[in-house]
Amino acid sequence: MEWLPAALALRDAGLDTVISDGPRQGTALDAGIPMTPDWHLPVAAILDYFALTEFTLLELSLGGGLLIRAAHANPASAA
Repeated sequence: MEWLPAALALRDAGLDTVISDGPRQGTALDAGIPMTPDWHLPVAAILDYFALTEFTLLELSLGGGLLIRAAHANPASAA
């Protein structure tokens, strides 16, 4: 995961980080998980699982556009 060095640096700075790959991205692609336009579903599952209420979402490339859709579909992530 290209985010791992950044996540480790954030952790070392005392910040909590959660990193994941969305459907058809990174390790999810390697696992054969198909692409879906419904990125809000896995994003919401992560937010719910970790009970996150204050956070920053980051993505690269196509994931950035899909993340905007996910934030729109989940008002808690757009706050």
